Amino acid sequence: MTLQEKKDFTSKRIPSLDGLRGLAIILVLIGHGSYSIPQSFLSPLFMFLGNGHLGVSIFFVLSGYLIYTLSVQEYQKTGTFNWKNFYFRRILRIFPAFYFVLLTIILLKVFKIIILTLPMLLSAATFTANYNLLWIKSTALTDYFVIGHFWTLALEEQFYLVFPLLMILFRNNRLLPILTVVILLEPFVRVFCYFLIPSLRGQIGEMLHTSFDSIGAGVLLGELLRNDKIKDRLFRLANNRLILSISILFIVFISPILNIHFRGLYMLTVGKTLELIGISVLIVAAISNRKTLLFRLLNSRVLSKIGILSYSIYLWNNLFLYDDGKLIFNQFPLNFLCVFGMGIFSYYIVEKPFLRIKDRFKNAKN
Repeated sequence: MTLQEKKDFTSKRIPSLDGLRGLAIILVLIGHGSYSIPQSFLSPLFMFLGNGHLGVSIFFVLSGYLIYTLSVQEYQKTGTFNWKNFYFRRILRIFPAFYFVLLTIILLKVFKIIILTLPMLLSAATFTANYNLLWIKSTALTDYFVIGHFWTLALEEQFYLVFPLLMILFRNNRLLPILTVVILLEPFVRVFCYFLIPSLRGQIGEMLHTSFDSIGAGVLLGELLRNDKIKDRLFRLANNRLILSISILFIVFISPILNIHFRGLYMLTVGKTLELIGISVLIVAAISNRKTLLFRLLNSRVLSKIGILSYSIYLWNNLFLYDDGKLIFNQFPLNFLCVFGMGIFSYYIVEKPFLRIKDRFKNAKN
């Protein structure tokens, strides 16, 4: 590992991960906007290029990895984990852009442009959308899709509530064994929940207790990479062309095919775990070797820029890439232009002022 790579590995912004976010959001956008894309643009590979599920999984693993890595760096620098500043930074990062989108959606409801019920809006506003089947029995005859993707933010916010516990385990040198056991038990939790609570089957891939491993895998990866011996082995494995090729082929092609044929029998049991392993291999490969084609691709200017805007773009995409939408901005190519336009507006006008405040608390002491 070169000196430059070590600096990259411990820096605030790790090269190539923005590009990986860019790829992830592109998967989501193609998946959601496929209804409007002219057939002449499509190819037999399209079903794999529009794998929004994979895109979201990449976001989750990246989120867990970066949150944990930066928190450990703070602990090593200051000797403590300031959970108050942690939550304050998360609020500044997530809330302004999210509630700006939600306010826009509420205004569209007030003017009867879209149809949403109050419980639906409340579940989005309170980050409980991933459990709302407990009180929302049907989304028929509504435009629920425009807020349907907010379950991902709900899962992430709920994960933040338990994150200080993970840092306590880290401080006591117990994180690796306990987190490994929890992640390995998650398939059993999903199967158990599937049979015990049939009413929640529609959200079994969204709830914290059944999808903790989605973000937890990133934390586990960050903990493994703290050990120099393990890190060197993982770097060698991830940069083995055969292993990397198999990992990419699996998460992009093989796993989706298995999911189509076996559905829950595959995804609830071993499927999700195997996908998380494949994504972890991709992340390690992305950060460990600057000389590869993968590194150059992920650090391309366009892909990196899309990655930086990915959160803003993700927030707005369902409003415009809505196949039941009756408005002109739901049609190609205006729908994609609106997504990127509002993403850019949100990032520079809504988010940037709060991000500057957030950075002031990055290294704050207790």
